[in-house]
Amino acid sequence: RVLRSQGVILLVTTRANVLEAALRLAWRYRTLESKWVHSCLRRMGITDLCCYRIGHRPRLARSLSVAHVGIKE
Repeated sequence: RVLRSQGVILLVTTRANVLEAALRLAWRYRTLESKWVHSCLRRMGITDLCCYRIGHRPRLARSLSVAHVGIKE
């Protein structure tokens, strides 16, 4: 068991955009679509899923990342 009932999960993934496309070519990784991530998390019993942008100021992390937050049933 990885996450207890009513536990909060935080998953940070890359967000597709022009800057991320250049990094993807250089490092050969794949960006996960938010719909796919949410469907996988729901199948694992995670509810109340929300997406958040990271940070308030225009920084590299803000333009490249998205945080997915949910609660285990």
